[in-house]
Amino acid sequence: MRVQIVTPFLMQWVTGFKKHFEHLGWDVDVHNKPRLAPKPDVQLLMWLNDDTVSYVNSGYSNGTKKIVFIRRYEYFTDAIEQTNWKNVDAVVMVNDYLAQGFEQRTGIKPYLIPNGVDPEMWRYKPRVHGKQIALVGFVNERKNIPMALQILSKLPQEYELHIAGGFQDGATVGYISNFAAENNLTHRVFMYGQVNDIDLWLEDKNYLLCTAISEGCPNNVIEAMAKGIKPIVHNWPGSRHLFRGYVFDTIDEALGMMHPESAYASWAYRNMAEVLFGGNIYNNVAQLILETADEKQKTFHDLDWNVTIRPSKPDVFIVSYPKCGRTWLRLFYQMAISRVMNEDFVIEANRIYPRKSEHPSIEFTHSHINWDHNIKTVFLTRDIKDVLVSSYFHCQRRAKSIPMDMSISEFIRSPKGGAEFIIEWHKLWEKRLHDTDCMRLSYERFHNDPNNTFMDFLIFTGMGNLNPINQREVDICIKAAQFDEVKKNVRSGRLKMLLNSETELNRYRRFDESDPESAKLRKGKIGGYEDYLSEEDIEYINNKIMGASGPGSSYHVAERPRPSV
Repeated sequence: MRVQIVTPFLMQWVTGFKKHFEHLGWDVDVHNKPRLAPKPDVQLLMWLNDDTVSYVNSGYSNGTKKIVFIRRYEYFTDAIEQTNWKNVDAVVMVNDYLAQGFEQRTGIKPYLIPNGVDPEMWRYKPRVHGKQIALVGFVNERKNIPMALQILSKLPQEYELHIAGGFQDGATVGYISNFAAENNLTHRVFMYGQVNDIDLWLEDKNYLLCTAISEGCPNNVIEAMAKGIKPIVHNWPGSRHLFRGYVFDTIDEALGMMHPESAYASWAYRNMAEVLFGGNIYNNVAQLILETADEKQKTFHDLDWNVTIRPSKPDVFIVSYPKCGRTWLRLFYQMAISRVMNEDFVIEANRIYPRKSEHPSIEFTHSHINWDHNIKTVFLTRDIKDVLVSSYFHCQRRAKSIPMDMSISEFIRSPKGGAEFIIEWHKLWEKRLHDTDCMRLSYERFHNDPNNTFMDFLIFTGMGNLNPINQREVDICIKAAQFDEVKKNVRSGRLKMLLNSETELNRYRRFDESDPESAKLRKGKIGGYEDYLSEEDIEYINNKIMGASGPGSSYHVAERPRPSV
């Protein structure tokens, strides 16, 4: 098979195609204009520019199959109407909005294949919320940078907006400078022009903000996700199909996505880049080439690209303070979908949902942001003393959000994250849950009676209402999600096989292999706080709990009667 790739721009995905096709044993040529020799079996015409239109309309074939890619820019020109599509064997669009519009304009159903990115080219590391916002792309009107400035103006003074991209529109550059000066943002807005090493430039950034009003399939968003950076994408046509739960409509929604209590999970962003925009994109194009070369009937295809649409609202919320055991519950749920429901699932930062819409989707949260009291909720708690110890090591050894020389005694008395803070968090949630269909579960109950507790959980979420529950499969899931078993599978790497994701596995690995206290899965003990807290510390926490009045004064979770199966 000889494949000719025609592109005036050497984009990252061109290198990916060439590498992948050569791995298949194909001969690959890359040219900036169509060439007739050596004769290719298939031509990938990567842009519908003047050269492509002229070449297609010439009617030249000699047995060569032509596949034309159309992206956002060409879509909004008359090149589509000027092209004789009878001379083309397949058309590829990069998002669903463009695909549907092309069909309406031509009557031809295209293939839907987004841009591909090689995640291995982008240095990944786990990240957390921060103050550094990146915006990448040419500075022009379409990028809607005024919206980015509005977002920045509503954030605290420490937040900064960093813009990387060549200047294409002087009016937009002037607007940015003027707005920054008029609104005291000159020390918070930075324009770098064209940046050659985006991988390095993104290294200290916490968010990739895309405020554009129109895009095709922006590589800058996918590349940032491959690095573990949280994407925050404006709802331009086609964005939600590509980036799902990371899309916002209003400035307030964008601010909520940067809120320190909102979800931030680098492993999930990397996983999405790998699964939706990684090697399977190159496989899809290779499959299309084979289909086209064999003259198979052309129909609208998504091929193997994941087109599961994220539900706008979950069926169940799992609410907990951090370090209360939701990792355990999350693992069990993922395995239960696979084994009990025999179904694949989609993982995002805070949402897990099966590909079949009739099965429930679950959203895990520590925050009231986006929580809806009308939606069924599981409230997960744990002995506050154990929570404080786990939080201390997480903040100090993993998140690095407190000094290494801060003692645990200082931490439990601190206003942010200490005993009083956790008690107040519980009191607020007790008020919010007052009129909600709520199941209360505790970490201790999962330990003491895992079989009945997990079964209750399945029934409450609705999973047990759709299919007969196989108790043996539930037992296997419980065993696989047990603390010691998970730690063993993390060390051996088997968890990657169970969850089918390298980045999901990385969530559970410790930051410092020489420091056991930096592990995400530390000890998993009930009453493990006794190994770390002094008698004075324990008395301090107990007094705070006893002194709390009203809702939240008691943290003993009422056991929910187990329904009959």
